[in-house]
Amino acid sequence: MAEQDKNASPQKRATSFHVIQGIRNFLNIITISCFIGMFLIVLGLVFMRFVLQRPFIWGEEAARYLMVISLFFAISMGVKEKAHLNVEFFVSKFPPKISRILLMLAGVITTACYLFLSWLAVAFVLQVKTTNQSSAALRIPSWILYCFLAFGFILCVVESVIVFYNDFFRPKLSNANEESGGDEI
Repeated sequence: MAEQDKNASPQKRATSFHVIQGIRNFLNIITISCFIGMFLIVLGLVFMRFVLQRPFIWGEEAARYLMVISLFFAISMGVKEKAHLNVEFFVSKFPPKISRILLMLAGVITTACYLFLSWLAVAFVLQVKTTNQSSAALRIPSWILYCFLAFGFILCVVESVIVFYNDFFRPKLSNANEESGGDEI
């Protein structure tokens, strides 16, 4: 795999990097937009309820769904940035070769867990779809909302695989390339 990466043309690597980076930027925009939308809806709810004494019923539900969407997209961002809990303290107590093996094992287990959660989420979406349930105020079919759960975990699998590849199989870049930002996926 590393041999294939070395032989890949720089244009091909740059193109795949830009495609993945474009998808990440798009998901970041969606996540931030959902968070801002949630904030504005909650602000509007407070104003309507306490100032005008006329709350709008759909606001709480919309804010909740926007929070869930932003949460599940943000989880994949955390995977990319390695911001989630890890076993760094424990692993650092071992010699470098054993530490590397333990980190690889942790990466495999983490990816397997995300894969399992993705499978459960997709199964849950398919089960909910058969019930024809919809949200109380917005009347959106529930299975559509739960798709964000499945999509978030699938994004976690993809990001986890990319992080695992970059950490253990990607050839190390030269110091000059690393300092300029490199082209790490």
